[in-house]
Amino acid sequence: MRNLLLLTLFFVFSCAFAPERKIASIEVIAFGNINADHSLVQLFPNRIDHPDLDHFYLELRDSNKALVDVDLGDIALKVNKQIPSTYIRRISIGRYEVEVSDHISHFKNLKFVVQNKIIKHAIVNKQKPTKTYSSIIVISDNNYKMNLRLTLKDEKDSLVKVDAAPDIILNGDGNISMPQMVKSGIWEIEVSYPEMNQIMYFSIRANGVLLEKLLRYQHIEK
Repeated sequence: MRNLLLLTLFFVFSCAFAPERKIASIEVIAFGNINADHSLVQLFPNRIDHPDLDHFYLELRDSNKALVDVDLGDIALKVNKQIPSTYIRRISIGRYEVEVSDHISHFKNLKFVVQNKIIKHAIVNKQKPTKTYSSIIVISDNNYKMNLRLTLKDEKDSLVKVDAAPDIILNGDGNISMPQMVKSGIWEIEVSYPEMNQIMYFSIRANGVLLEKLLRYQHIEK
């Protein structure tokens, strides 16, 4: 009887002090109706390891020029009325990567159809940053403020031009300023963070590419 009582108390206290489990946050999906005039298609340069695949960057916006999502089934690519073999991946809100494994001899014959609307495009090469040559370094760290320098480079070790400021993703506690361009491919960022021990991870999204955990920074209170 005494052993049974002890066993019951053990389970009660074990449940009472069990660690709290938090459900990971899920990125918002913002469905909407696209406006073909405000949306765009760009061609990524072929990857060195897969020169036979064509990669396209698709950016979808509505009549207010806001980024919107669609069902992947609403995205189609046609070449002379033929539908080539494609793989479509969502990058973030309104942004998608379309990989085509079939050979396309003339890009002028391409048609991107989204929600039964044809997106007119001027195919241009869009540089893709790579984690191999890109970097974030700490320029200064004083009074709980850091200045970072981001350098974006492609597979050829060339600086990457981006049409809009890169997205800075912080896994940790802190506030990030809007990136300021030093010159094409190089940006400076200011980060303010609280007085606490923590490890911060910085990821970058630019030209449709996500560079995860480009910088790991540990702050230890003295």
